[in-house]
Amino acid sequence: MQICDGPLDLPGGDEAVRREVLERLLPGEGELPLRTLLNAVPASLAVEVEVPEAALSGRSIAERAARAYAAAIASLSAMG
Repeated sequence: MQICDGPLDLPGGDEAVRREVLERLLPGEGELPLRTLLNAVPASLAVEVEVPEAALSGRSIAERAARAYAAAIASLSAMG
């Protein structure tokens, strides 16, 4: 399972698709009900954090990895 975050209020049509692709956020940085989603899946399921390019542009690979790791730990610790 791959997770990311984003706003709840997406417009319809092509604009929604554009925003879903370009405006994704790291888990915990948006408004999606990730805790509810993560609590609904088996704890044994592999979960990875999607690292949206726009959210991390201009940062080094090490900074990107550190932010994704922190987002994953915070999201997964919310399970249960």
